[in-house]
Amino acid sequence: MEVQEPETDGSLKGVSYMANADGLSLYCRVWEPSMGEGQRPRAAVFVAHGLGSHCLLGMEKLVGLLIDQGILVFAHDHVNHGRSEGERGVIPDLNILVRDVLQHVDAITSKHSDIPVFLLGRSLGGLVCTAATLERPEQFAGLMLIAPALKTPTAWQQRLITEDPYEWGYERIKLQSALNLAEHVTRTLGLLPIIACPFLVMHGEDDTIINVSASRNVYHLIKSNDKEIKTYPNCRHALLLEEEEDAAKVLQDIADCNVRRYIGDEDKACRREGMSWILRQKKILRPRKILRERKILRQKAQ
Repeated sequence: MEVQEPETDGSLKGVSYMANADGLSLYCRVWEPSMGEGQRPRAAVFVAHGLGSHCLLGMEKLVGLLIDQGILVFAHDHVNHGRSEGERGVIPDLNILVRDVLQHVDAITSKHSDIPVFLLGRSLGGLVCTAATLERPEQFAGLMLIAPALKTPTAWQQRLITEDPYEWGYERIKLQSALNLAEHVTRTLGLLPIIACPFLVMHGEDDTIINVSASRNVYHLIKSNDKEIKTYPNCRHALLLEEEEDAAKVLQDIADCNVRRYIGDEDKACRREGMSWILRQKKILRPRKILRERKILRQKAQ
């Protein structure tokens, strides 16, 4: 599948549309840092949005922070969401969402090879990014999750009031979609011990959509030697949309805990240590061993 070249005029810069394997058009965005001739981004971060949301919501300050550090940011609206094609209120099979993410990652890395790629997932996007990491356990330099949907939400009937035409709330979720999501959550939780890359999970302590206990459980299940959990008092589900002071803390944690630690020029020794750790994990977790562990864990999850 081809990714159209981004538009070059005005506010549409970085916009493209990608046809997924089912022939549906996905709205994509790429934000590239300013680079001189012969330079390349220091890293790339894919950001996956949440249920009923879209890829632009709450992104402005996050994008600004990352591109200022020389990091490329890219995202798309999931199928059935935002400006992408599909039926609203229907959550696609998780495998479809993961497939689309990996297709987008491949499109970016084909142009920017040999740079570390991080995944950042928000809510449902956290589930998607976790499943993508499980699909390719050696590819990603780090996994960052914000209030990940790794527990079936208890607020399916909560009515979310929004004036955003590209959002739809929980009240529009079809029953079968909710049941399918719950099944995928259970399966993914059973496979979490496979994840060995650097890991950060962030969660608001007053989240009424997915309780903070879900992220604490995920943190304990992940077996990575480099993992961290950050919780935020008086904050709810959408951390990037919190009050400016609280959102700023989340943004700084994203920069400090996973990205700058491995690619920042401020601490080259730390960069070497971090990248060598990733290489050691690649050497230790050889493909055959990974496949064997995945098979065992899938059997336990069934």
